[in-house]
Amino acid sequence: DEVEASATPQMNTILGEAQLKWLKTSLADSTCTWKFICTSVPLSYPTGWPRPAETGYDGWSDGQASDESVGPEAELKGILQHIKDLGIANVVWISGDVHFPFALSYDPFGDGAPLVHEIGATPLHALCLPRPPNGLGDPSLKPTCLFAGDVPFGGALMNFGRCVVGEGGDVTFTLCHASSGEPMYELKLDPKK
Repeated sequence: DEVEASATPQMNTILGEAQLKWLKTSLADSTCTWKFICTSVPLSYPTGWPRPAETGYDGWSDGQASDESVGPEAELKGILQHIKDLGIANVVWISGDVHFPFALSYDPFGDGAPLVHEIGATPLHALCLPRPPNGLGDPSLKPTCLFAGDVPFGGALMNFGRCVVGEGGDVTFTLCHASSGEPMYELKLDPKK
């Protein structure tokens, strides 16, 4: 018998119930100035290879402008709502997987100020890919592109990221060219009280 083709496969979750509970509890209980959340996939850039609209997305975002989110994007929006509701300050997501360096801020609830930031660098020796034309990714998360390295498919923009927490509590993220170590972008954030 022939099997009928199904709809695009989608993940239901990235973290799952136990990890989601742990993350929310850890964020709520943290007395640290900065809260760094490391994720292997970006927040608003939809990922999946080679055709995610057909084969399924493997990241947090579905790439759609709609505010009606399901799966990992709904999970992410729940985390962001938790951060907002509890007034958790100084949250930075460190991610990758898109094969170009970038820095974004997010105001997902339209409050007029970033709720969280995200910064990502490519693997040191991976194929470089061009950034999306708008540089933003999923508009339902209301990102602001602070930096997005642009290179043609397979171009040479190998890079790495560096993070330094200063004595005064500020944090500086630097995206550097892999070959020279020279900075291509720097983001300095002062802690909010």
